Amino acid sequence: MVRSNSTSGRNAKGSERLLQTAIRETREETGISLSINEVLGTLEPTYPKNAPGIEVIPFIFFLSKEMELRPGDEIEFCRWIPLAKILSNAAEIKLPGKGRVSAFIFENMVIWGMTHGILLDLWRFLEELGLN
Repeated sequence: MVRSNSTSGRNAKGSERLLQTAIRETREETGISLSINEVLGTLEPTYPKNAPGIEVIPFIFFLSKEMELRPGDEIEFCRWIPLAKILSNAAEIKLPGKGRVSAFIFENMVIWGMTHGILLDLWRFLEELGLN
């Protein structure tokens, strides 16, 4: 997933293209080295409600096996979780100031908001490719 700012190109460095940014950011944040040859496509851009002007374009890659995760300095933790396990734990939660929202609850994690929407879009994307 790559965040980009349409006015300043916030996370892209120099003339780096968004796909190259996604590959670099993934390596820096998780230790996973991706290749342009592994890209399946992108999801529709989404816009965080708490960050006006930011556009998030999720890039989808195919990996033939789980790779070792090495979280970067900006990441508290990361781990592999089958998408179906997350999606099978749908819930509705109440958030202060936001009311009731759709979410996924998995172990001690509550996934809601933009990430919740991206995971649903990812499931539909994989379904269209016959990969889920």
